[in-house]
Amino acid sequence: MIKLKDFFEINGKPIYLVGINYQSAEFGHITELWEDDDALPEIVDADFELMKRMGIMAIRIQSAVFHKKKTFDNILKYARKYGIYVMPNLSIGDLMKGAEGRWFKSQGGDIIQLPGDEQPAPKFVNERMDPFGDTAIAHAKEYLTGLLSRYRDEEMILAWDIANEPTYSLYGMSAVQYAQYCGKDSRRAREVTSKWTHAICKAAREADPNHPITVGTDHSIILMDVGFDVVKFSEANDLMTTHHYSRATSGYIMIDEVCSLRDTYMPAFITAFSRVTGRPFASGEAGNNSYVMSEENQGRHYRVMLYSGLINGAIGIFPWCFHAYDWSVPRIHENYNGGPAESEFGIVRPDHTLKPAAEELTSFARLVGKMDFSNVHLAEPDAAVLLPESYYDFLYEHRASLFNAFVLAKQAHLNVAITRAEDGLDRFKMLIVPTTHLSVREMDHVRGFVEQGGSVMISATEALSGRIAYLRDMVGFTNRDYILLPKEIEITFERNFGALKKGDSLRYESDTLSWYVAHEKPENERQYYTLVEPTTAEVLARDATGLPALLMNRFGKGHVLCFPFGVEYCLGHMPDAYERDETYKVVEGLADLSGLERPIDCDNPAVELGTFESETDRVLIAINHTKSPVATNLQFARKAARITDFASNKVLGEDISTLPISLSASGVVVLSIE
Repeated sequence: MIKLKDFFEINGKPIYLVGINYQSAEFGHITELWEDDDALPEIVDADFELMKRMGIMAIRIQSAVFHKKKTFDNILKYARKYGIYVMPNLSIGDLMKGAEGRWFKSQGGDIIQLPGDEQPAPKFVNERMDPFGDTAIAHAKEYLTGLLSRYRDEEMILAWDIANEPTYSLYGMSAVQYAQYCGKDSRRAREVTSKWTHAICKAAREADPNHPITVGTDHSIILMDVGFDVVKFSEANDLMTTHHYSRATSGYIMIDEVCSLRDTYMPAFITAFSRVTGRPFASGEAGNNSYVMSEENQGRHYRVMLYSGLINGAIGIFPWCFHAYDWSVPRIHENYNGGPAESEFGIVRPDHTLKPAAEELTSFARLVGKMDFSNVHLAEPDAAVLLPESYYDFLYEHRASLFNAFVLAKQAHLNVAITRAEDGLDRFKMLIVPTTHLSVREMDHVRGFVEQGGSVMISATEALSGRIAYLRDMVGFTNRDYILLPKEIEITFERNFGALKKGDSLRYESDTLSWYVAHEKPENERQYYTLVEPTTAEVLARDATGLPALLMNRFGKGHVLCFPFGVEYCLGHMPDAYERDETYKVVEGLADLSGLERPIDCDNPAVELGTFESETDRVLIAINHTKSPVATNLQFARKAARITDFASNKVLGEDISTLPISLSASGVVVLSIE
């Protein structure tokens, strides 16, 4: 039976799990496939045989009536025949929708009847049962106990995914509306959904202690206020499987065009964020469809997504999905009349030819199949972006600030994680704090980190109550006043700092004035510029009016850089900012000042670097996060005795300190380094 430890393990051997969401071209989501004795052999044999050739090791399957023995027996029969593991997605949230439609019935909603159900359950005004209330939890537990206990010893089950994107079960998909229904605030909504998550995961684990349990949430748990707390949510799971679709996040966060730097860093950000409590991560859905982009761009996106996920700590992936749907089949026309784009997520065409995305997945499966994960491990991060306790309370600011802080760290080639202050900062050498919406406890952790020799880059975003003043000794200035953050800010350096020279400028834009005038933004999330009086800090740069705009202070054994405004937030509202912005040089300068060693570096900020290490050698993965070809020089802190191409074993250099490489648009280079 497959086990989950740091990686999935088969017969004690750790593997990177290359999976896929399986749907056939002829049936799509429609569940009747698994009971159609005429269609089943022809369709499923061909599909499973192709998946096996592509290197796919497991399927996440949503479109099945799992409580029906014939359905599950058929799924497991083909899983055993082809040696492909199964992660059933039970869609528990959909059990509570209350509509007697096909989808509701397919997920078992028509068979659940508990003792004592004579009294009507609490419902929303639209007649839906409260999906997270005690009655709904009791129904879910009954279903999980009956189904999972029956298959607890099944070797072809990889894990149980017991709910599909439960954030969409909220009333109106809004934490605020759900909170209003509860008569509480949105923090109360997060408490309710956390209770629900822990309850159903516990019930599933008791029914089947032999397989990992996950609840397949999507990126809205991180980027939207949908009534879930990602920290409490992840603590209930054995495995985090957050779904990510970069193009679907553009309504909430600036990501620029497809295959741009920000677009391709979104999956990496979701991966790093989902790992904040230390749970292993394998995205349960990922990708983009070829209705909103070309097949070529879909393939490029897949390439970067797969390799970037690998070097940011994922242990597997289940892209959505295997097949594009066949519009010549009447049932596809009937069932997807209102959602034609759903048909084009698939990476294999109805005629079983591979789209570029499928070719990328096949190539990736070959490469990770060659890696010995029992012998190599990801280099431990020595830098981090701080996740504040108040993340959801100031979501407009925080989602943009944390994402762009993560991107800046990647541009500076830092090995970066996302962390909470309470989890211990002493394992890092450098910390990026893109907000001052911090508790006293968190600020004390940050101060202690600097006193002991850590380096911090902090942005003073919260001016209404002047919280940065609590850290006046650490930052080396006092507050004089604050003003509304100007629409445009240009800062000019008064002295050299790292690669930035005296006279160099950085330019930023703010959305605060337009929000302020329109009265659409909460007052506590409007952005301000803190006017400061340096005490021990040195002014590195000033704005056009002469105000200090970047200050450096030595405190204890460490260093502090402070922007008196939200620089990361500003970048989050500047289209195509990373085509010209050089803020990453500030991050590089602080890393150099703090003595943070980068064993392998390069001179192009568009290239992401990630390293797997063993006692004797390294595997380096370099990724181009833009849609244009780039050239760069790899720089080694210690001479490399021998460098070879990982796939071909071709020798590229011996006893060298630098190596020039070229990367195609959205290209990847994988090297073995001795």
